[in-house]
Amino acid sequence: MAKRKNKRNKKVKKNLKGISGWLAVILIVFIISALNNSYLLIQRIIWLFTKIIGPGVYISMFLLLIYSSLMWYSIYLILKKKKKAIKFSIIALITGFISGLWFYLIGRIILTQFTRLTIINGISTILFNLILILAIISYLKKSKRVKNTLVR
Repeated sequence: MAKRKNKRNKKVKKNLKGISGWLAVILIVFIISALNNSYLLIQRIIWLFTKIIGPGVYISMFLLLIYSSLMWYSIYLILKKKKKAIKFSIIALITGFISGLWFYLIGRIILTQFTRLTIINGISTILFNLILILAIISYLKKSKRVKNTLVR
């Protein structure tokens, strides 16, 4: 049993070798985002069976499904050190931005009673996400660590 566990630990260490620094931070952010959005997707699916829902929930479910799938696939590609992880991560981030537009601004304006505060909060959240997304995309495209780690 101890031998099997030791073998598994060596395999995990080998898979994570090279994934450090900002790339590790981005991977952790991706994992948190994928977990959070998967939870939200499950929540919307439960609503499907327990509540009377409007068309906005279907749009939310669709966006969450695409974004969560792309995020999990990007995480997998990063852990496997695949070069196409960069492309899929960028696609996932753009999809996440579109989802954010829906959740924090468009959906709220269309589906709920909105106020200036709602719009200001939505716009500030979207701007923060945009800055974070642009920083991650820039890092993924220009970093030597990323180019040297994601080579397969």
